[in-house]
This record gives sequence, structure tokens and C-alpha cells, in this order.
Amino acid sequence: MLVVIYIVLYISYVTFGTSFIRDFFLNGKLPIVDFKPNRMLYITYLGFLYNALYFNKPNDKTYSEALFINFLGLLGYMVFYRDFSGIIMHIIGMIPLFVYSKNFSLDNISRLTYLLSLVYMIFTGSLYKIPNRYQD
Repeated sequence: MLVVIYIVLYISYVTFGTSFIRDFFLNGKLPIVDFKPNRMLYITYLGFLYNALYFNKPNDKTYSEALFINFLGLLGYMVFYRDFSGIIMHIIGMIPLFVYSKNFSLDNISRLTYLLSLVYMIFTGSLYKIPNRYQD
């Protein structure tokens, strides 16, 4: 069941945008399709797919990778956006990983996942709209 939920979350966030759930619950606005292809590569959204993989094939390796990617997404969001409600949404998305936990180890994370992380550090500015907090 969690596999389907995370896949639906991935598709929904890519299709409707970053704050459609928050807007719906706080403002009662129904989402309007706002598809932007670069969203398919947002690390938080890829975290949903890593979570789906973990719940489809629960073992130490998939758990370590899912937790690693989710923490990178949370850390990036905290550093660049600093929006409390967004941070809470990231944490809520991670709760099932803590409830159904396995043994975390950096040794279990694949080279591909490390490479993905490195690519994100290099290309973060071109994937995301990062607010410039230093402008007047």
C-alpha cells in the first residue's frame, strides 16, 4: 500500500506543483495542472520513488538509500528555503521510514545514489528556483 502512496505522491507533486497539498488543506484550493519536467528530478520527489522501492523490496540497502536521499532533500530544503510548513511536509513524508526501519549504513548506499547526490550538489541552482535572501 505504501508503494502505491509514494508513487502517487511522486506523480502528483510533479504534475500539480510543490505546494498543492498544503494549498488544498490550508486554502481549500483545488490543484491546477502545472507540469514542469524539471520537477521529475527534484531530490525530494525522487525520495518518494526511493521510498516506494524500499517498501516494495524492504532490506537494509533500499532502506539506507531511501533514508539518505530523504535526508538530503530535507537538508537542502532547510538550507535554501527555510519554510517551516515545507520542512514539516518533508518530515511527514519520512515517518513511514522510521516506523518500518531497517539497519542504516552508508556502506549500503550504491555508487549510483552517491553519484546522484554529487550531481545535485553541482546542478542545484539550475534545477530549483532558490530564493536570493541577500537582495534588498
